[in-house]
Amino acid sequence: MIPTAVAFLTATVLVLAAALVVVVREQRQQATELARLTRCVSTLERNQGKPPGDLIMGCPIYN
Repeated sequence: MIPTAVAFLTATVLVLAAALVVVVREQRQQATELARLTRCVSTLERNQGKPPGDLIMGCPIYN
């Protein structure tokens, strides 16, 4: 009975660890995308009043 419980707990820990890896990876991707969009907004704000071609450069939305 104890080996079965240990096996069950080990499997549970492995599943939770795998789920945590997936969540952390997704959050990291979202943080990267947020950083890109923040740079895009910053570029757009910096280039206000310039020709449209300059506005699009450096903005990942348009690339």
